[in-house]
Amino acid sequence: MSATIFIDNKYTRIYYSIIERSQSRILSDDVYTERHHVIPRSLGGGESKSNLAILTAREHYICHWLLVKMTEGKAKRSMGHALRMMLAKNKHTNGRYIPKSKLYDLVKKTANEASKGRPCSPETREKIRQGNLNRGPASEETRQKLSEAAKRRKGFTPEGRVRVVEANKFRIWTDEAKQKLREARARQVERQGDTMTKEARAKLSLAAKGKVLADDHKEKIAAANRGKTRSREVRQAISERMIGHVKSKETIEKLRAKSSKLPKPQITCPHCGKAGGEPSMKRWHMDNCKHK
Repeated sequence: MSATIFIDNKYTRIYYSIIERSQSRILSDDVYTERHHVIPRSLGGGESKSNLAILTAREHYICHWLLVKMTEGKAKRSMGHALRMMLAKNKHTNGRYIPKSKLYDLVKKTANEASKGRPCSPETREKIRQGNLNRGPASEETRQKLSEAAKRRKGFTPEGRVRVVEANKFRIWTDEAKQKLREARARQVERQGDTMTKEARAKLSLAAKGKVLADDHKEKIAAANRGKTRSREVRQAISERMIGHVKSKETIEKLRAKSSKLPKPQITCPHCGKAGGEPSMKRWHMDNCKHK
C-alpha cells in the first residue's frame, strides 16, 4: 500500500510493483545492486528493513524518476533534486549513470521544473553566505574562464533590463552591505590599480553613448551631488592626473558650443582672486579653492 505522501496515479503503481518484485526475489552475487529507501529519508523514511529495497542500477534510476512523478509541492522539489544528484559527480560518486542525451535532457528539465519556486529559508541563505565568505580568492585561470564566459554571454533583453530595474527600485543598502562594497573595491584597486586601462575606458564610453537618462534619474544624481565637496587629497589627485592631458579638437568644439548656448554669470574667488564662470568657479574655487 502506498504512503499518503504519494499521489495515487499510474507512476505510484509502477513504483510499488518494482519494489514488491525486488523484495520477493533472490539475485546472484555477480549482479550489481544498490540499496534504495522505499520512502526516501528526505520525506520521513527510516532505516527499517521494511523501508529498504535492493535494486539493480537501472531499477534504482527508474524508481527515482517515478518518485518525481508521484509527488507534488515540496516533496516533488526534493525528489527532483535527488534525481539530478544521481547524475552528479562528487567525492562520493563519479556519476553513477550516463543516460542518453534525450533522457538526460528530460532529467534536467524535470528537476528544474521541480525546483522552481523553491523557498530559501534565512538559515539556508546564511549557510550559503558563510560558504562564500570562507571561499578562497579565485585563481587567475578561473578569472580568465569567467571572463571568457561573460564575453560569450548575450546581453540583456529589453524585458530583462526592465525586470532588473524594477527589482532594484526598492532595494535598501545596509551599512554592512556598503562596507562590503568598499572592501571589495579596495581589493580590486590593490589587484588592478586605481586607474582604468584605456581599453576599459573605451568600453564604458561605447556602452554609454546614446544612453538617455530619465528625468527622475537625473534628479536623483543631482540631489546626491548637491552640496558635496571634494577633499584636498582628492583635488590634488585629480590635478596630478590631469597634468599633460590634452583635449581633442572635437572635445574643445563641443565644450565651446555647449558653453555658448547659456551664458554663465562671472564670479570671483575671494581666496585666490581668479574670475570665471559660476559653475566652474564653484567647482574648483570658492569653498573648494586650494588657497582657502
